[in-house]
Amino acid sequence: MITASFPINHSCYSVALSQSHLLDIQNRARKSGDGINIQLGSNSYSIRFLPEHDFYSVHSNSHVADHFSTEAHVMDNNVGRLEKQMNNGRTYSSAVAASPLERVQNRIDAYSFSVEKAGFPATEEHLTCPITLEIPKVGVFARTSLLSDICCLYDAAALKYLVGQRLAHPLSQEKITISHISPPEQCHFNYE
Repeated sequence: MITASFPINHSCYSVALSQSHLLDIQNRARKSGDGINIQLGSNSYSIRFLPEHDFYSVHSNSHVADHFSTEAHVMDNNVGRLEKQMNNGRTYSSAVAASPLERVQNRIDAYSFSVEKAGFPATEEHLTCPITLEIPKVGVFARTSLLSDICCLYDAAALKYLVGQRLAHPLSQEKITISHISPPEQCHFNYE
């Protein structure tokens, strides 16, 4: 298990991470099979990525003698806040409520964008979708495999079709999961 310390912004005992620290923790947890331990202020938390739900599970490693104390209440609240921050406001129950197929298609919709408006300074070769072999009008980034941060640009409709037909990822031949679909800031895309 990986262990790391991060500075926090204190506000009435609540945990608040900067966006860069949040992305760092998410990337470390995603790459670690058994989770990571992080130190935030005086408290320790374990974070584990659950790829089947595209969810980061957060648990406190700190122990409080009196479970009804203010300290225990603050710690429980911080676990909930940190978990929501790690998961863009989603709770565990909302993450598992949708079917896996529906979650992947919703994720594609959520991260789709106009390729023309994005204005990527890339060659045609790097903007070509591996499915349609054309530059998409509406694109989405997907990881080349679950263990990679490298992404390709896909035509959003073509990728949704593959998901709907339960076809394999065109490059890795893995089952396409919600973890393949990535926001631009969480993947490496070759612009040259």
